[in-house]
Amino acid sequence: MPSLIFLLILSQNLGVGHRFPWSWLPLGMGRGFWGLATLFFIGALFSKNLRKTLDQLLARLLSLRAFFLTLVVLNAAYALLNYGYFRGLGYSIPVLHLILCALAGVFIWRGTNPLRVALGLSVGLLVSSIMHFPLNPTRSDMLPVIAGAFEQWKLGGSPYGVFILNGGDHNTMPYLPGVFLSHWPAWAAGVDLRWGSVLFRALWGVLLLRQSDRLPPGSLWMKMAAVWLLNPYLNFRHDLYFEFFNFLMVAFWCVRSLRGLTLALMIVSRQWAWVLAPFLIFGMVMKKAWRDLGLFVLSSVVLGGLGIALFAGSTTWTGFGSVVLSGFQERLSWSEFPGDFGFTLAPLFYALHAAPLLQYLQAALCVGFFLWVVLRRPQQAFYYGWVTLSLFLMLNMHFWNYFWISPSLFLLAGWGSQLET
Repeated sequence: MPSLIFLLILSQNLGVGHRFPWSWLPLGMGRGFWGLATLFFIGALFSKNLRKTLDQLLARLLSLRAFFLTLVVLNAAYALLNYGYFRGLGYSIPVLHLILCALAGVFIWRGTNPLRVALGLSVGLLVSSIMHFPLNPTRSDMLPVIAGAFEQWKLGGSPYGVFILNGGDHNTMPYLPGVFLSHWPAWAAGVDLRWGSVLFRALWGVLLLRQSDRLPPGSLWMKMAAVWLLNPYLNFRHDLYFEFFNFLMVAFWCVRSLRGLTLALMIVSRQWAWVLAPFLIFGMVMKKAWRDLGLFVLSSVVLGGLGIALFAGSTTWTGFGSVVLSGFQERLSWSEFPGDFGFTLAPLFYALHAAPLLQYLQAALCVGFFLWVVLRRPQQAFYYGWVTLSLFLMLNMHFWNYFWISPSLFLLAGWGSQLET
């Protein structure tokens, strides 16, 4: 499992975006490289021998203090890259980023627990981004769209309706109610929505620290968790919207008494949970976790009632579905794949003019793997549920590298939970 997490982190930092540097290569070589890399990753999903070899190599790498120092340096470099590329949007020189990275480097050099250093640095860099990097829809419209949806809702309109953003652009807010409402406290307080993200990252980071305390000192899991938090791409993307969902994914494994509630909240927060849920529910059945299942059913009913009460006065089912369920459907008719370079098979289907097949393959994948787990691998429901989600993302016609952040965190927390038992 650690090598799979590491490959996802590596892919984010090598892919970076949908233009540079891979689009500079001639004859589609960039897409070709990432197509082969995706096939390699798929091979690692299913080959225990390949994963074992990669895990052994990774263990050697994580034994080097210099590797963690390199990640810290890359975080500083990514902060400067952010400033250099977006200074025209009001980004200032990230002095606080550089100070925090220098301090983190000192602590790691002195042998401080790398997970504690990594958590402090990751939360600190997010705070620093609020100071140095203002939200701008030209850079990323995710959080501004959520703020705009709240403004429209306040005026009696639907948060899932069309509204004007950035002085003339028409936008819709395509996020499920759980993620949307998680930003309400920050919006209501009139502060940058990223302050809510700071809170949730600190919360799930503390849960990972507690999980680390239940494992032997210096465990491979603890080092891998530190690498996850030191991921330069993660800290580069200070403008993402789903930190609450990340908290839920970690809490599912780390707060066992509330798994039923956590799973229900995951389902109403992000679509990735819809792929995982059947496998997780089946896993509860196999373990005869009837209390968890009962809490899940009760929570689902309560959350459904709350959702209807909150949105029925402003939003129709048709309006909600057109934005959340089919808001990106037009991409299937595009002539070229519009997303990032990374672990994705979608560019191949676009090149073959077979993009409309992607959603049918996703549906077949989910049903087929679930039946296979029920009939052949009932004790491995978690892992193959995660594999199914990974393949689902690779077949998604809409792909950005940040999509891999949540699945890799879920695998990390789930792996740690299995080590505890």
